[in-house]
Amino acid sequence: MWVAADMRITLNGKEKSVTASTLFELRDSLFDSSCITIYEGFQTSEDKELKEGCNVAIIKKGVMPSSDELEALMTARHSPKLHHRFKKTEVAIAGLGGLGSNIAIMLARSGVGRLMLIDFDTVEPSNLNRQQYFISQLGMYKTDALKQTLEQINPYIQVDTKNLKVEDSNIEEIFSPFKLICEAFDNPDSKAMLVNYVLEDRKSVV
Repeated sequence: MWVAADMRITLNGKEKSVTASTLFELRDSLFDSSCITIYEGFQTSEDKELKEGCNVAIIKKGVMPSSDELEALMTARHSPKLHHRFKKTEVAIAGLGGLGSNIAIMLARSGVGRLMLIDFDTVEPSNLNRQQYFISQLGMYKTDALKQTLEQINPYIQVDTKNLKVEDSNIEEIFSPFKLICEAFDNPDSKAMLVNYVLEDRKSVV
């Protein structure tokens, strides 16, 4: 099938005129056959016919995509409107244990724009069975270890940390910038303190 040279598609986040008529033809002309091919947000091992305005990504295996390339992948997967909402969202996560560390991983995968990680504890062997930490991170502060892990998932989101214990004296300073707070403490008194603060300030807590 012959395709006019002025057919435009989005390739790795940028508009481009192409002469290729299929996904694999495009891949082989610009990259090589070992690359991962993604069509409209979904990885595929099947050749696809290229259509005007379609969204394609071709990524080398084992290589971190650029910010623009990853943005294009996530936009295609979520839809532009939904991805824009994720990207604008800022979330504070209070407590980075079995619940909080998993919440952080899921939010990073979804493309949330900013995460604030709050905890004062370190990674211990007993954490490894259900929390998102690794043997190489034993002894590290959970804030630092989890930030390190999130950088492997999505290095382009903003991840801030506060390595401290949340108390009445600092709760306002920590959480006042955030409208959305994930309460993941394992201490009932800390849970009650944070929930009471959130309700008084009319923020959202999950």
